[in-house]
Amino acid sequence: MKKYDNIIFDVGDVLLEYRWKQMLMDCGLSEEEAIRVGHELFDDNDDLWHIFDLAIMSDEEILNAYCKKYPNDSEIITFFMHHGEFMHVARYDIWKEVHRLKTAGYHIYLLSNYPKSLFKKHTEYADFMNDIDGLMVSYMINITKPDKRIYQALCDKYSLDKSKCLFFDDRKENVLAARKFGMDSTLVTDRNFLLNELKNYKIKRHFPFGRCRRLSIKWLNRAEFLKFRKTIRKAGICSCRKYFNKLQFEKWLEHRVQAIFGIFVFCSGAVPSYSSRSQNTKFISLSTFSSV
Repeated sequence: MKKYDNIIFDVGDVLLEYRWKQMLMDCGLSEEEAIRVGHELFDDNDDLWHIFDLAIMSDEEILNAYCKKYPNDSEIITFFMHHGEFMHVARYDIWKEVHRLKTAGYHIYLLSNYPKSLFKKHTEYADFMNDIDGLMVSYMINITKPDKRIYQALCDKYSLDKSKCLFFDDRKENVLAARKFGMDSTLVTDRNFLLNELKNYKIKRHFPFGRCRRLSIKWLNRAEFLKFRKTIRKAGICSCRKYFNKLQFEKWLEHRVQAIFGIFVFCSGAVPSYSSRSQNTKFISLSTFSSV
């Protein structure tokens, strides 16, 4: 299996499941009526939803355009546009896999087409937002997938090597565009397919410090931890963590070492929440690492 450093996700029908038809039916429409209104919303000849994603018109301007074009459905369209929070369902099992990949050492990014207001409603309370290293959404640059410029914008913003990226999307044209750009991409056909795909990616066991000559287990004191943290920084594995505060960084560092080496490193007294942890837990000392 090819080695990747970065895993990039679309959001809709990848990390979240859209239920637009059910939402419309919850408002009293029959299934046939819901499908008809859905076509008006998403398959409009004037590409109003695409313009919505591009964020080149305000939400109210988009809504007025829909209502003017489809006056008989203006009430239900207005409700739909104002209450996007009812449009999606969490894929919690996928979110857990994203978190596992994050703690296993992969960098996580989002690349999606969304208007700003709807993106906020769909991601405000989503757990995966705590695991991402960055994102590029269409409203930010007024460009949508499958335009290659949005893929380039993500890579440029976070200095990503596209050959070390894997992108998951539910639309064939976006997957093909990513491949043409030079980024490996997988078409997400359904929830179970994505879940099985993500489970194929295990812990990245690489050793940025050189060979391990000997293993000494102990609890690190404050001075040793600071020295250890400095060593980690010099190795460059946390160059993107410079904006973390102290407690966030130390928590990340513990998880990172656990992911790489399968053992724990804690700073005595540095993170209060861990102060009551059993002394029988295994810890790793500075002497584990050599400069070979």
